[in-house]
Amino acid sequence: MTNSIVAALMILTALRSAPGSRSALELSGSTGLPHDETMTALWASERAGLVAKCPDSRRGYPGRYRLTEAGMW
Repeated sequence: MTNSIVAALMILTALRSAPGSRSALELSGSTGLPHDETMTALWASERAGLVAKCPDSRRGYPGRYRLTEAGMW
């Protein structure tokens, strides 16, 4: 199990390294974190205002994540 702060930093780094938004599954694959740890890190980052959900163009509901201006450190 990865430390939650380290997991959140891994998620933020993965979002910063690729343009646009990414799904939780894509982030899980690119960071190597288990899906549940990815979701926990995304939830914590979203609560902190560093990450925001945005609509998936294929489905239309918020299923992708992007950095907010606060997350662009």
